[in-house]
Formats: sequence, C-alpha cells, structure tokens
Amino acid sequence: MLEQHNKSQGELNFIDIWKIIVFYKKFVLGISVMAMLLALILVSFKQAEWEATGYVRVGGIINEEDGQQYRYLIEPVPAAVARMKLRPFQDKVFTKRFDLKADEDLSNRRIYYDSLDIEGIYQTDFLKINVKGYSEKLAILNIKETVATLQKIHNDLASPLVKNTSEKLDQVRLQIEEIQKEREKLLGNNPQKNTILSDKNIIKNIFLSNILNTQESEIRKLELLELDYKNKLKLMNIYPTALVGEVYIDPPNIWRDVLIVVLAGIMGVILGVAISLFRKRSN
Repeated sequence: MLEQHNKSQGELNFIDIWKIIVFYKKFVLGISVMAMLLALILVSFKQAEWEATGYVRVGGIINEEDGQQYRYLIEPVPAAVARMKLRPFQDKVFTKRFDLKADEDLSNRRIYYDSLDIEGIYQTDFLKINVKGYSEKLAILNIKETVATLQKIHNDLASPLVKNTSEKLDQVRLQIEEIQKEREKLLGNNPQKNTILSDKNIIKNIFLSNILNTQESEIRKLELLELDYKNKLKLMNIYPTALVGEVYIDPPNIWRDVLIVVLAGIMGVILGVAISLFRKRSN
C-alpha cells in the first residue's frame, strides 16, 4: 500500500496534466503563438517554387534489313539518366543562358541543381524529368533546356553512324571514278575500243584485255557496293531525343505553407506543456 501511494505521488495522471495546462495556459499559448509567428515569417520570406514535369523519349536509329525494321537507341536509358545526373551535364544546360540577370541566374542554378530529378520509365525508352524554378517560366525553361542539351549530345553521338556510311559511299564512288579514268587511258583514242585485239602486238593486246576485264569486274562489284550504301542511307532514319507532350506545372502549394504554420503551433503547445511540467516538478 505504501509503495502504491509513493508511486501515485511520483506519477502524473491526465487530470494532473490538464490542471497544469490550465494553470500555465497563458505560457503554453504564448509559446505556441510565438512558434506559429516564427513559422509564418519563415514561410513568407521563402520564394515560391514551381515544379515542372516533362517526359522525354530517347532518340534512336531505325534501320531496315532484309525487309524488317530494327530500332536502336542512341544511348541506353540508364546511361542517359546517369549522364544527366552529372554536374558537367547540368553545367552545360546553363552555358548559353543570356536571358537572366546574374543574381537570377545564380538562384535559378541553385534550385536547378537541388531539385533536378531524373528517372527512367521501366522497359521503355522514356525518361521522366522533374525540376523546380522560382517562376512558372523558369521551371518550364529548365525542363526545355535540359532536353535540348541531351538532344545535342545524342545528335553528336548519332551523326557518326550516318557520316561513316556516307564516307564509305564517297570512297566507293571515288574508286569507281579512278578505275574509269585508268580504262580511258588504256583505251586511248582508239575508236574501235572493242576490237583492241586486232592490233599488231598480240601479247600486249592480250595483256591489256585482261586488265580491262579485271577493271570491268571491279567496277561492277563497286557499283553493287555503292547501291548497298545508298539503300542503307535511304533506309537509315534517325529520330532525335525530344520532349513528348506538354510540360506539366505544379504551382506553389499554399496549403503546404499553412500546414507548416499549424504544425509549428502544435509543436509550440507540446514544448509549452513540457516546460510547464518541468517547472511544476521543480516546485
């Protein structure tokens, strides 16, 4: 019985806590109001933020072989995501930005670096980009400039594929032209080009005839190769990395700020009650 009595004296039940709150109500309410005012000041000084969301399709090459179409991505989606998360890539987004003042550019860079979020959409060639800005215009601009930077990099990666095929085609055409010039030199001004074997020097004519036949065979092979490269270039279709659809904008959430102020008030009440209990126990 004595132990229970001492235990009841050492513990505070709900009624005791309520009595303390009522007794120190002005102090508790004062702490709560101060916390809410502080939160309100912080929220009011915070710049409004707009969040932009865009979907990007990674570019690729469509090639037709044996009557079937094959599509190859310029860069795998995970690799593109990893590239965009690197600071050098993000710095390139701002390389040609001359539309902002120095302080605006600095603050926009800061929110861009902090808020940029990229993720690949599973088993697709799409990316999802989220980024914030201190205005709707800046948020949209951040999305579009990010996509433009990725697009330029992908164009640079894809162009060698077409360029390589074009260079091979030019080389084949040059070879055909050189062989034809050699044939013209060998045939000379002889009006009877097909009767070259009727000349006096039989051995020389046979030798020349073999060379001309070999050259004609080489030209036919090169012409087939030229046609193959032409068809490849004709069927090679590169579609660029691009933004798909419109950019979605999430405006500043006023209710989020209200919630912050309310939570600050609740925390103020809890803090006030805790201090009041401590003061009561000390007395």
